[in-house]
Amino acid sequence: MGKMKKLFQAKHNCLNYFIRTLAVFMAAFHVYIGLFGGIDAYQQRALHLGLGLPLIFLLYPAGKNKSLSFKIICDYLPCLVSTICIAYIFIFYDWITIERFFLITPLTVSELILGMMLIVLIIEATRRVVGKALCILVLLFLFYPLFGNYFPGMLHTIPFSWQKIIDMQYLTTGGIFGIPLGVSASVIVLFIVFASFVQSSGFADFVYEFSAAIMKKARGGPAKIAVIASALVGSICGSSTANVVTTGSFTIPMMKKIGLKPEFAGAVEASASTVGLILPPVMSGAAFLMAAFTGLPYKNVCIIALLPALINVYAVYLMVHFETIKYNLQAVSVDVSLAETFKRYYHILIPPLILVILIIKGYSPGFVCSWSIIAFIIFCFLRKHTRLSIKQILDTLESGAKGALLVLVATAASGIIVGSVDLTGLGHRLASGLVELTGGNISLTLIIAMVLTLILGTGMPPAATYVVLVAILVPALINLSIPVYAAHFFVVFFAGQSLITPPMAITSYAAATIAGADPMKTSWLAIKISLTAFIIPFMFVVNPAFLMIGSVGEIISVTITALMGVFLLAISLEGYFLQKLNIYERILAFIGAILLIYPEFILILPGGIILCILVIPQAISSRKLFGTLDKKSEIRTAD
Repeated sequence: MGKMKKLFQAKHNCLNYFIRTLAVFMAAFHVYIGLFGGIDAYQQRALHLGLGLPLIFLLYPAGKNKSLSFKIICDYLPCLVSTICIAYIFIFYDWITIERFFLITPLTVSELILGMMLIVLIIEATRRVVGKALCILVLLFLFYPLFGNYFPGMLHTIPFSWQKIIDMQYLTTGGIFGIPLGVSASVIVLFIVFASFVQSSGFADFVYEFSAAIMKKARGGPAKIAVIASALVGSICGSSTANVVTTGSFTIPMMKKIGLKPEFAGAVEASASTVGLILPPVMSGAAFLMAAFTGLPYKNVCIIALLPALINVYAVYLMVHFETIKYNLQAVSVDVSLAETFKRYYHILIPPLILVILIIKGYSPGFVCSWSIIAFIIFCFLRKHTRLSIKQILDTLESGAKGALLVLVATAASGIIVGSVDLTGLGHRLASGLVELTGGNISLTLIIAMVLTLILGTGMPPAATYVVLVAILVPALINLSIPVYAAHFFVVFFAGQSLITPPMAITSYAAATIAGADPMKTSWLAIKISLTAFIIPFMFVVNPAFLMIGSVGEIISVTITALMGVFLLAISLEGYFLQKLNIYERILAFIGAILLIYPEFILILPGGIILCILVIPQAISSRKLFGTLDKKSEIRTAD
């Protein structure tokens, strides 16, 4: 019995060593390619998928059955089969890319079988990592070309054989190995590895201490620390849920300590973390995909995202501020010095600074990120408290590779959807049909687009949501003469907001778990706190000055009026400014907020009048607008 136990333990250790080696190699390979290139796009995407699929089947078992025969069939065999499917591409690369003709040369039996198996494996991997929602969507689009001739109206299409479908999906760069997987292979995986170094290097600790230092005397300081720290960390790590788990583990308990409800504390963390998805320089995987689909340089994507992101950070901050003064919550003294914080961590600010400078200079995101990863390793070594050992570097590479698996399989699965849409021409027909359905009304079309994005995004990561809607929704927005960048960013924006939207508000639920709060209440509160994020996308479609496109005067004008509007929106939702607002004042404040946020010059005057009507009387009756809590005042907690 003892020998059997030792044998089992030895096999388990060998498997863990194999997983670790494969994950480290995957991360190191992508960093190398980011630095030096030298590989064809089709080969890079294939190798990316070929390294990721075995890891998925080993890290995400098919079930709880731990018998050897079950694991061999359901976990180990898929690893082998996926490797064979990808190996075929490399062995017969010249035949696939040069000698045969796309959609004309008949597939061999082996190509047909391998293509079908790879599709099945991707769908199964998607089920294990992402969930059933994306699987169902992939299956619907996979079979659509077969039975499209039975659908009526704009869904009708000529039927396609399995040969054509497999050809499109497996042996071209228009299906599985299309743009989404290409962006994952060349950019997203690198930024996820970069985010792992951000965590392991102590950069997140710097952000927290920096936020605490500038907010340590502010009323409701811990909540404001959460807003700043989560937004900044989220702008680097690119995952709102991971951000919640990282920063929320210490900001949420601090918020609860000063008297904020658990639901509100969780909602603040979820809202601020979601803002980080659109806050440069890194943003989220969807932003890299947007750069690929629109052809915009990534630095331009960062520029158009900057103002909406900052307005949303300001909005969440105001909601927190008025919540804390409404209940007269205490300031918590945090023993953190700004000078001391910079003294301890100034050296690890250099890698993110290198990243920003190189992006501004126009270098490719993959190249920039790879050098920033190398810079993290070098500069962390300069100080003992941030120095990474060889083991820690390998652990970080392993963590980054594992973190990239969700995006990898989501983009591969989304590629199947895009391939089917391109094969059948469905995207153009749906775009025309949606415009016809709404009668060309831009507002109605945008509302439908928002609802579809939020619904689709409840079961998928933002990158996958965006890829699907690029094929079936964005063309409709562009058909209404909405600028390309605004149409794409509209979907990217709401794809991120879907993470806090019921019924499957993943980020809100993660925050609620840490806070010990009701998940649904936390989610609805997160929507309330982030309401500005549900308004701003409609505004930048109307006026591109919100995206910093236009004259300096226009950009300054919409910024000032938007900030005033967001201020009114915050006091309307919280029902408090310097004193409690009655229901009529709250309604008036909400109307004024919309008038000021909406980018029309004619609406500024009435919006400004409402602002004065609400603010001046309360300002006169109070000696100060903001400030720290008087030490002698009675501390009341939110109930």
